[in-house]
Order: sequence, then C-alpha cells, then structure tokens
Amino acid sequence: MLDSGTRLGPYRIDAQIGAGGMGQVYRARDTRLDRTVAIKVLPADLARSAQLRLRFEREAKAISSLNHPNICTLHDVGEADGIDYIVMEYLEGDTLADRVARGPMPIDQVLRYGIEIADALEKAHRSGIVHRDLKPSNVIITKGGAKLVDFGLAKRSLPIAGVAHSTTQDLAQSLTSEGAFVGTYYYMSPESFEGVEADARTDIFAFGAVLYEMATGKRAFDGGSRASLIAQIVAGQPKPISQIQPHIPAALEHVVAKCIEKNPDERWQSAHDVKSELEWVRDRLGTEDALRPKPATHIPLAIAAILGALVASIAMYIARPQSPPRITRSVLALPLGARFRILGTSALAVSPDGSRIVYIGEADNDTSLYMLRRDQFAPVQIPGTRGARSPFFSPDGQWLAYAQSQKMKRIPIDFASAPLTICDAPNVIGASWVGDTIWFVPGFSDGVWSVPASGGERKLVVKPDAARRERALLWPQLLPGGKSILLTIWTGAPAEQNRISVWNIEKQTMTTIQNGSSARYSPSGHLLYARSGSLQAVPFDAKSLRTTGAPRTVIFGVASGFNNYEAHYALAADGTLVYVPGTLTATPRTLRFIDTNGIETNAVPTKRRYANPHLLPDGRTVILTLEEETYNIWMLDLDRDLTTRVTFSGDDRSPLPSPDGRQIAFVSGRTGTLQIFLKSLESSAPEVQLTSCPRGCYPNSWTPDGKSLLYVEVTNESDETDIKMMPIEPRGEPHPVIATEFDEGRAQLSPDGSQLAYASNESGEYEVYAQGFPNGRKVRVSTSGGNTPRWSFDGRHLYYSAKEGVMVVDLDAGHVSKPRIFIAGRVDSYQPTRDGRVLIVRADPQQTVSSVLHRVEGFDEELRRRVKAQ
Repeated sequence: MLDSGTRLGPYRIDAQIGAGGMGQVYRARDTRLDRTVAIKVLPADLARSAQLRLRFEREAKAISSLNHPNICTLHDVGEADGIDYIVMEYLEGDTLADRVARGPMPIDQVLRYGIEIADALEKAHRSGIVHRDLKPSNVIITKGGAKLVDFGLAKRSLPIAGVAHSTTQDLAQSLTSEGAFVGTYYYMSPESFEGVEADARTDIFAFGAVLYEMATGKRAFDGGSRASLIAQIVAGQPKPISQIQPHIPAALEHVVAKCIEKNPDERWQSAHDVKSELEWVRDRLGTEDALRPKPATHIPLAIAAILGALVASIAMYIARPQSPPRITRSVLALPLGARFRILGTSALAVSPDGSRIVYIGEADNDTSLYMLRRDQFAPVQIPGTRGARSPFFSPDGQWLAYAQSQKMKRIPIDFASAPLTICDAPNVIGASWVGDTIWFVPGFSDGVWSVPASGGERKLVVKPDAARRERALLWPQLLPGGKSILLTIWTGAPAEQNRISVWNIEKQTMTTIQNGSSARYSPSGHLLYARSGSLQAVPFDAKSLRTTGAPRTVIFGVASGFNNYEAHYALAADGTLVYVPGTLTATPRTLRFIDTNGIETNAVPTKRRYANPHLLPDGRTVILTLEEETYNIWMLDLDRDLTTRVTFSGDDRSPLPSPDGRQIAFVSGRTGTLQIFLKSLESSAPEVQLTSCPRGCYPNSWTPDGKSLLYVEVTNESDETDIKMMPIEPRGEPHPVIATEFDEGRAQLSPDGSQLAYASNESGEYEVYAQGFPNGRKVRVSTSGGNTPRWSFDGRHLYYSAKEGVMVVDLDAGHVSKPRIFIAGRVDSYQPTRDGRVLIVRADPQQTVSSVLHRVEGFDEELRRRVKAQ
C-alpha cells in the first residue's frame, strides 16, 4: 500500500480509493496538468508473476484502444521504483453495486444506464476486446452517466464463428488451464465453466445478469456455495422479473431473458442488438407497446401484421389482457358503518404488494381497524382492534402491527390467532418495520426508538434536541442501507416550517433535507412529503442524503391535519399509493354551553380550533388553547367574540386558571420536554417554569385556596403517570399523592377539596375513581370505561368521558349513582362552569370522517416520468 504523498513520476498519491482486478487504485494529483487522476498500480510482489504482469499490461492496451464516453479514459502508463502503474480519469460517483445495494432502480435509470453500458460494450467488441468481468462493481455511475472500468481480464476476441473450438494459446487459456475460471462467478456465463473460449456473447450474458439486478435489486443467480451457484448458472433459471417487480415492462423482461440464455447461439448476438432493444423499450415507455416484447424485425411487415391481427383476435376471444395498465386510478367508496376516521396519528396503511389496505374506521361513535382487500368489495373489521391506531405492515405483508391501550401489538393478516404484544407504546406516531426490527415513535416528544418485531426491550435511537428547535421527531422510516432514518421534525412553528430530516445512526448526525411533513421514501428514488394539503415529490439519493432535482406537486388535495401536521397517505413497496382526499384542515370546532336541561347554545358564532376551555370567574372570558398554525394560549371575550393572545412560544397548551382567575398554570414543550409554567393574567411578569420532570408533566387541578397544584408526572418509557402535588405559595417541594405501578392521572379536586377524582388503568381498562382527600375510602365511579373526570361547582355531581359521550353520576354521602348520559356523542373537551352549565368543544364531524379512499397503482412509475433527477 502506498502512503499519501508518495510520488510515481509526476503523480502524487493522495489516498487509496479501492482495488480493481489484481491492482490497487489510488486518487492522485497530476502535478504537471494540475488535475485529479486515478492510478492503478501493480505492487512489486505481484509484478513478479509473469501472468499477472501480462494481465496488467493487457488492461492498459485494452483501455488505450477504446475512446468512448462510457469507458474510463486512459491518460498514461509508467513504471517507477519497480511499480507498474496505469493512469486513468478520476471518476466521482457510486459504483452500480453500491446503487443496487439500496434496492431496485427506477425503470428509466435501468434503461438509461443499460443503454450506455451496452454502447460501451459495443465499442469494445467492435475493437476486438471482450471485457470478461462485467459486473455492477465495474460500472461507475457519474453525473454524466455510466462508465465501464477495470479491463484487467479483457482479451482479444476471435470472430464468433468457430469460437467454441478455438485452440488459441494465450494468457486466458493459461489462467484457466488449472481450473481457475476467469471472471466473477455470479456473472459468468455457462460456457465459461466448460472452458469454452470467451467471445462477445459472454459479456452479453453478464450484461443480462447486471440488468436483472438493476431491475430487481437481487442477483439473477445465487447460491449458498460455489458449487450450488455454478449449478444454478449452468442449469437453473432465475425468478421471473415480473414476479419481483410487477411494474417492469414485459419488453424489458424479454430483453434480459434473451441475454441470459444458456446456449450462446440463443442469446442476442451483439451488444448493438441489446442496445437497440433497450432503446426501443425506452422510446415506448408508458405505452401499451412497452408491455409487449418488440416484434422481430426480420419478419416481413405484411406477415407480421397478419400474425399480429390473428394473435390479437385469439387473445381477445380466450382471455382478458395479461398485463394491467401501467398506471390506474380508482376511488374506493367506504360503507357508512366503516368510514375513515381522521386522527392525529397514522390512520392508513397498505401492504407491501398493494393488495390490502388497513385504515381506522368509525362506526357508532367508536373506532376500529378495518381491512379492505383488492379481491373484496367491502372492508372487514379486524377483531379486537377497538381504539387501535397507527397501523403498519411487516416487510413480507404477513403481519399487521398497531398501537392499542398503550401497547404496540401485531396480528397475522388472516386473524388466525390472537394479537401479540410487542412492547409498551402509549401513543405511536409513525412506525417502520424493516427486517426483524421496528423503528417507531412511542409518544409525541419521546423521539425514535427501536424494538425487535418479535417483542422485547425497546432502545432509544434519537431524542428531540431543543438546541435544534426540535419539539418532536415523527413518522420515522429506515432508509435503504439501514444506516439512516428519515423523519419529520415538528418545530411548533407553522406547518410550512416543519423539517424533513435524516438521522445517521452511526455518526449520530442530523441532516435537514427541506421543509415539509410526513415524508416517505419511494423505491423510485424520490421523497414524498406533505405541504399545504398536497403531496410533493423530489428526486433523492438515499446514499448521499441529497435531493437531485426540483420538487413537484404530484397529488393535489391530500387530507392533512394540524394536530401533528400529518398527511393521510400510504405507499406500498410495489408502487401503489393510497390516500384520503382532502386538504390541510384545521378542523373547525364549535364552542358551546349546555345547560342542565341538555339544551346547547353557541358560546360564540366563530368556529376555530378551540381546546381545553375554562370560563374565568368574571363569567365572560374564556381561557383556552388555539390549535392552529401554532399551539398557543388565548383569552376569548364572549361578548365581542374577540381573542387576545396570552403566550407566544408556539407550543403552549392546556391552560388551568387558578380559583381566583388571576394566573394560569399551563404546559409547554419549549424546553424540549413538556413542563409546567406559571403565568400571571394581571401583569407582564415573566412566565415561571415550575417543573423539571425528566419525562414531562401536566397540570391537573388547583387546591381550592389556589396555593397548591396537582399535576401528573410521566414516570417511565410507557408514558405512565403518577399524581403529585406542588406547593405554589410559598413554593415548596412536590410530594406524591397517588403513585402505584399503574397509570393514574386526570386528577381533579372537588370544589371544597374533600374529594379527589382521577382515572386509572388498574383494572386493565381506564376507569374513573373517587376517594377522600387527602385520605379516604376509594370507590369506582365508571362502570364500563371512563376518563377525564370533572366536578360540578357544587360538588354534588361528577362528570367523566366515555365512548357514549359525557356521563354524569350523583354523589351523596359516599353513595355513587348509576352513570347516565349527559352529553351524547363525541366531545373533544369539556369543563363545568359556576352557573351549572358545561362549556364544551365539538368538532365538525364532516371534517373528521371521510367516505372514500383514492388508490393509484403504478404510482412509482408516474414519479419516474414526472419528477426526474437533474
């Protein structure tokens, strides 16, 4: 190995960049012409072999005779200090092997680079040179196109006629005379293993294997041992390309199949023929002609026309067309009993082969997962998935995973067995199943984690970094190569300022690609992402992590939400796109009062994204969260329908006014995790941070005297919480109120401070409980599930939320009445007021439920045609 700075004549070595044939390759500087070059050297110990020295010289002679834009250019040859070297142009780019390792190539790239390689082979063959070691690692993909390199095994060829019995005694024969086959096994032709002399058709066989690998991402011939590999090449057949990549044109599959025929006489007889066929496919890409092999040109046109008409009429008579249209669009109407529910998490998934769609469906004010198969008319409710969210498929499409009841679970797609629990996951916001590992976000600000798909311990991959303005990392997807994770950085700023970024797992670095949300990587070599209610695409190199072209809107109108700026679409490995039509929607909500008779009246006429409202003691001002471009706290004057902003962080929510209405406690993600802050409503005094909880905390209830605050603190990675109390006036240390192995929260003190209501999952399902405070007997209030308790201002009634709506019970001397429905139907949030009414927020149901899905089959091909790399 040569050290940096070593001189070989006028060339100064910079660094080793690889090895080719029987030599080492270095990047060097031509000090005479001040240019970067590549130098291939034959080390002195190898130069002692006459055969290897001859091979090295033959490479130099082969390259020197070939002047072609798709063949590496030879600049110089020389010898210095016993070292023989060849000086070639320095090529910047990936090898074709590196590119194929990331997965199948887009069809337009397969054709472009295939034509260029075939053109280079044609030049070599016409010059009497057979490469004999054509393989993906000997093709460099540069900005200008494909470059064929490493002619270390090249030889002068004889005319094709008579080759099979040639007795020419040259170096190639001596190399094979002792059983040392020339070439790389995976790409060698059957006759190469029989000692038959190589000719142009040997390269054509290897070229067919390379084309197969470009189109499928898999080798045409493979085996567990050298013997099994040779047997596969000599007698076996590769899996048809169409079974691996159904979108590949039949005409291209025909070209490849003819290249890798076992008998050399059955193959294409020249590289020119192959190039011509590939150009024919390229020029008809996207047409019906591309679905059929090119007609044989030696058949007279009249006969060809007659035969074509006969074949067409027979085909029309006996069968439907074998190949579906390249790109098809369809609208899937959902039944009224299983309409799509738009939520703030992943609500849609499509299997890798595009045959199954799973979505969150709503029926009877309840949600479950539904599966819609391509061969069925109606969706089927997946058993045991009530309240499930964030569905996603395994890579083989045989399992469906989802989040439910603070767990991540999986179930076989035939529902033949009960769901299996994978790990704790309170609120999954994006997941990607690759190999035997799942990459997911267990909760909004928890960052990205990994867990074995079979279940086990989950591990942190990366958490949000407040120094980089990262409030949350959402929608993770492992990129090809397994070293980087594509994700969306939620900043708390307007949706347009969210960032699509990539986290390098090994280097622990974050690379921002551009602004957008809900990004997905397409095997076509594009990034898809949401922006302003539409789907955009940009060419993307998954290895360099750079865009390679300009973004373009490809779907106008994709349902998107302001909760997490999520876009409701899913992309299958086979190129099928499924999405919910709509726009970027801040789902309008109505602020209403409900009196004791159940009569509803609008608090204000304006519909906005209201959340967490509380009526202040003056009876005319509401403090609440507006979840719109940003999450901030506002005051609403009910008399004038006028809002005044209170906080400005962009990620502040859940205001809780003190009993006298002079200050509020609220939660904010401005520090990276959710912490409680205190703000005066009567002065411009700065906000005060009250907590520094490692995993976050939320305010729940004030004591009646306003001197202490009840709150919940997240205690573990499952987002389970304990109830604590913190003295505010004077400030003191917090102490636990209820801390068990279960999840308890939503703590609410009664107006006189004698009773504490809260929710707990100790029974296996969330229920509402009440007990004396600070000590007293505990009773269960809800009977079939409940959450979010609220006391009436007289302390005689306790409300709580359930699937039926808002329930109410009466409490008298420790006796709890049977629950009854107070508000039927979905209510986003509610709060009892001093005058006996209840202030509620209702979402517009027409904006949160969709009755159709759109499906585009062959969408990857559409991307390749419409959004091209520059």
